[in-house]
Amino acid sequence: MIGSKSIIEAKMPLKRLKYTFDYCSANPIGFLIILFLIWSINFMNSYADAHTIKYKLIFYPMAFLVTLFMYGYGLAITKDTIRNGEKLPIIKLKQCTVFGIKASIMITRYSFIEGFLLYDLSTRSYLLNFT
Repeated sequence: MIGSKSIIEAKMPLKRLKYTFDYCSANPIGFLIILFLIWSINFMNSYADAHTIKYKLIFYPMAFLVTLFMYGYGLAITKDTIRNGEKLPIIKLKQCTVFGIKASIMITRYSFIEGFLLYDLSTRSYLLNFT
């Protein structure tokens, strides 16, 4: 016997997918810009990997700056979603840059904390022995 709750739960992923599609398709230009930026990050990193140090000095910092911008836009989307936004927010260069710097600081902080805890727990349980 299938209860009504399990039927609702079975349809939930489709409801989320529809909401995500509607949210992104309400601002198609912004969505295409984001797709282009993701592609450009991948292109710059792979192009720099395959070429000399001169290209690495050019393309890695450019990819890093675009990544910062993407982090910032991700936080802008999160903020808009929390406030029940209906479509992708407008891309504002200053806001995305500030959010991107904040996000990179937050990611770095949490990575250090997580790394320290994993290292400390590993050494305490003798998974790593450097003596």
